Amino acid sequence: MIAPDGFGKTTLLCQRVAEVQRDSSRGVARMIDAAGMDGEELYGLLGELEMHLDARMRPLVAIDNLPTLHGAALEGVAGRMRSLHRRGFEFLLACLPGNRAFANGMGDAYKVTPQALVVRPREYSDWTRMLGISGELDVYDLTQGIPALVAMLGIVDGRQLSLERFFAQPRRWYRGAGSRRWRRRKGFPWYRTRLA
Repeated sequence: MIAPDGFGKTTLLCQRVAEVQRDSSRGVARMIDAAGMDGEELYGLLGELEMHLDARMRPLVAIDNLPTLHGAALEGVAGRMRSLHRRGFEFLLACLPGNRAFANGMGDAYKVTPQALVVRPREYSDWTRMLGISGELDVYDLTQGIPALVAMLGIVDGRQLSLERFFAQPRRWYRGAGSRRWRRRKGFPWYRTRLA
């Protein structure tokens, strides 16, 4: 997924990871917050996943905040991902539009653009109901469908808990996954989270 901040990339990654973990025939999914990593760190982390996850289970590796990589770092990380994918790993990546070099380097991968992530007019009623946004507001005119802006309308509408509710699940997932991994691996750096 290639989109600016506020388009729900992290939320979608969390939802996909949770879906895979609920699947008893699969259940193997890892989420990595790669913010601040360089190519060497990410390459090494993918190698550790390769050693610890059984490729026969078709593990999902979701990487949020994919760093901007160039040259040998880009080739190394992309090459390792392709190698793991051939063995059965599934990858779901989220990055900012400035990371076009990686997107182009993974020319064989399916790409989701910001246009695919916006809230569609037919979805507004669900969002307004879920977030308690007044039906009197022109949601599209105010937000152009950007998910974080739609969520913020709950604050504008006087319901300050809307945005909190909107982002609560990914925050809980990050905390839960990070603390479970810490207890099991005693600090094994599979998760780097920055959410409060």
